[in-house]
Amino acid sequence: MTEIIPGIYRLRVPIPNNPLEYTNTYLIRGDGENLLIDTGWNSEDALQSLKRQLSETGVNIKDISRVLVTHAHGDHYGLAGQIKELSGASISLHYLEEKLLAPRYQNLDEFLSQTEQWFRSNGVPESELPISWPGPAGGPRPSAPILPDTTLRGGETISAGAFNLQVVWTPGHSQGHICLYEPALKILFSGDHVLPVITPNISLQPQSGLNPLSDFINSLNVVREFDVSLVLPAHEHTFTDLG
Repeated sequence: MTEIIPGIYRLRVPIPNNPLEYTNTYLIRGDGENLLIDTGWNSEDALQSLKRQLSETGVNIKDISRVLVTHAHGDHYGLAGQIKELSGASISLHYLEEKLLAPRYQNLDEFLSQTEQWFRSNGVPESELPISWPGPAGGPRPSAPILPDTTLRGGETISAGAFNLQVVWTPGHSQGHICLYEPALKILFSGDHVLPVITPNISLQPQSGLNPLSDFINSLNVVREFDVSLVLPAHEHTFTDLG
């Protein structure tokens, strides 16, 4: 656990069998409200790590009141159901990501088949097919996730105490990916949209839209206009040189 500034904490939640090692989730404390940005992978190790790090900030997992999820990938949305069960927290996700929950989690074989056909039609060689589900090597397939309580479109402002987070729709890495911008503090929670070292995976799949790379570049042009002093990404380390 790292305190970024008073009221904002970074919690590093482990991802099993993944070179990224951790998902950075962020706790925002404000006037009795405890808001969590992203949740981590749905595993017992991840859940216990999240609980332990929350306790280091003085917060019990039962005290989480709201969860904002940047996108529906398993290392960001995985623990949302367990957190809601333990705390009653409301879950918020972009509406386009909600549409991906059923194919990615409940109808996974159909999703993989459609994705394989999409890859083939876009020139992926047969030697690279078939594809397998994109989770930790040797790990179990994900279970059906909980649906969000509210869906987002971008442009909303979500407040927690003195913090006011502007929801910024940034498709590319995922069709409904969002960033969160705190203009007074010049802080950008960048999710997987902008990372300090690696380039995010721009996923080509049936549900990703016609041109996810174009979406990603357009989304980069959106956030480059923000006045940002500190970037809090979902992987690797925090950084200041957004440009």
